[in-house]
Amino acid sequence: GDYREAYARSNPDGFRKNLAAGGSSRNMPLSDKLNAMCDQIMGRALMPYAHIDLIIAADERPYLSEISLGGGLHGARIDKQRLDQMKREHLQTLAEAMQDRAV
Repeated sequence: GDYREAYARSNPDGFRKNLAAGGSSRNMPLSDKLNAMCDQIMGRALMPYAHIDLIIAADERPYLSEISLGGGLHGARIDKQRLDQMKREHLQTLAEAMQDRAV
């Protein structure tokens, strides 16, 4: 399956917006443009799953900031148990597809 969620981070008390440094998060919808950018990043990196951090500039242009296979879930709607289950299922599907190609 294809699971996506997005949240915006902010920190009115400092320039660091990461949640561990006092930032807060709010859910936000992903535009078609940002979905396409994430698809391109995932396809180019050949990653089955990832946490992708984007920076949206003042002119609204998105920039890739970070890709993490083990990013934190603080601020996310999904919990670690469900995410780990989805990762295992996805990796199993990939392994089976690779095995089918080898036969």
